[in-house]
Amino acid sequence: RAVLPEVETPRPLAECLAGRERADLALCFWEGGGVALADVLGSAPAPRSALIVVGPEGGLAPAEVEAARARGLTIASLGPRILRTETAGPAIVAILQARFGDLG
Repeated sequence: RAVLPEVETPRPLAECLAGRERADLALCFWEGGGVALADVLGSAPAPRSALIVVGPEGGLAPAEVEAARARGLTIASLGPRILRTETAGPAIVAILQARFGDLG
């Protein structure tokens, strides 16, 4: 049976980071570097919940990335391609669904 992922509305970074403990998988995507998403996912088991942080147009500030890292989020990258903020989130959800869900 297909599972519809629950996607919440965008929130301030501090509010997102405060909810870190509720997520099995916590990723902060940063165009300035990070671990390739394929390497992060590797042979990881399917998470029951995920926290995905995507920055605004212009990207996250280094201090925001460090705040995410300090809360235990993995700093990840989609490689050299930089997506618009409104498409990055859905693209990442699709990648996670293909890797752990019923796509593919």
